[in-house]
Amino acid sequence: MSKTSLRLLAALDLLDYAHRLADIGTDHGYFPIMAVTTKKAKMALAIDNKAMPLASATFNVTKAQLDNKITIALQDGLENLPVDVDVVSIMGMGGKLISSLLDGANLNLVRRLIIGPNKDHYELRQWLENHSFCIIAERFVRDQGHDYQLIAAVHGQMHLSEIEKQYGPYIIKECSPLFRNHIERQIALLSQALSVTNDLQKRISLLDRITILRELIA
Repeated sequence: MSKTSLRLLAALDLLDYAHRLADIGTDHGYFPIMAVTTKKAKMALAIDNKAMPLASATFNVTKAQLDNKITIALQDGLENLPVDVDVVSIMGMGGKLISSLLDGANLNLVRRLIIGPNKDHYELRQWLENHSFCIIAERFVRDQGHDYQLIAAVHGQMHLSEIEKQYGPYIIKECSPLFRNHIERQIALLSQALSVTNDLQKRISLLDRITILRELIA
């Protein structure tokens, strides 16, 4: 890795310890390499359904001399996970796709989920709530010009408000400068849209949304 991703560092921060980490959509295998190298995972499984990324992951794992600790697997999603996998990470996909992957998996033995959706955050947190997962920590980071929400969840119950499903209870509570900047950019975009529309219903909807976002960072 020529430059360590702030997004992956935030995800690593959410990983307490894994006997065996399964990284779904592993791409170049960077996250399992980081987890094993920092001893946050004893072993890892790097999974992708595309051959080219896995070839890169294989090269990177060999270069890091971790062939005996990280297994490369060409497969779809969470099918046939080994029983010793106790932590699953899924990043770089939309929340709806991540939810569909989780839907088809047996997660009874999985102790923790580390999830980094690039969109559809509302739908993902709704899935977690509906399937008896509880968010225990979150991170909000800006990496290479993009904002990311990272989520750690375990088995348990939670009840989120509508705005918490979109931005996350811990992210909202922390209200970091990065998050404030993100919300301010959203408000600016909505205000611009408000300035160019005369449609009454659109104006009411935009004003309501602006009010909600302003209250988040008040």
